[in-house]
Amino acid sequence: MRECAGTENKLSTLSDLEQQYRTLRKYYENCEVVMGNLEITSIDRSRDLTFLR
Repeated sequence: MRECAGTENKLSTLSDLEQQYRTLRKYYENCEVVMGNLEITSIDRSRDLTFLR
């Protein structure tokens, strides 16, 4: 089981939205358990977020 740390406002402060999406995907793809909160902000609704399932 892969555990990942929550965001704690780390991703919500990135200014480049493309970079924010890539970072979110990098950290949470194949993650089974998030320890803490996962904040998803300023993501275009056309983005593929199925990696969060």
